[in-house]
Amino acid sequence: MRIAVLISGKGSNLSSVVEAQKAGQLGSATVEVVIADKHCSGLLVATNEGIPTVVADSDRNIVIEETLTQYGIELVVCAGFMRILPKQLVCDRDWQVINIHPSLLPLHPGLRAVEQALADGSTKTGCTVHYVDEFIDHGQTIAQVEVPIQESDTPETLHVRIQKEEHQLLPLVIKQLALRRQ
Repeated sequence: MRIAVLISGKGSNLSSVVEAQKAGQLGSATVEVVIADKHCSGLLVATNEGIPTVVADSDRNIVIEETLTQYGIELVVCAGFMRILPKQLVCDRDWQVINIHPSLLPLHPGLRAVEQALADGSTKTGCTVHYVDEFIDHGQTIAQVEVPIQESDTPETLHVRIQKEEHQLLPLVIKQLALRRQ
């Protein structure tokens, strides 16, 4: 299964996927290209592994669509990609699109999910991998992992614990999707 990973930042989830691929933990899935919406440090993760990169900072949706088509992508993985993909990129395409989000969706969609969980007094949060549709953090849930909220948590400490779980969950889901495609 040919994968494109979309990023906007440091690329920590991209790193977890690349490391799982190197360890043979993604089944038949391989990262073919990394697309960023701007120049960001996560692109170095791909470059250091010899994975082609594309920066789609202008005409973003056109560049993304052309790149996905060029590489014959079957699965698009939004891994800290901070842009909304339009309906024409996510619905009725040759590829599936998944996203990892730092909450137990449908709770706390959108930006600042960790802060939302702390502000509303939740006792737990977590991370969700879901299919992307035309709405924000809305598509069908594939898998979730719970993370308890501790009294001493700050947005930063809670985010670190959530990311630890994201780094385990995302490669696992990719492997499961790859196995289904065989």
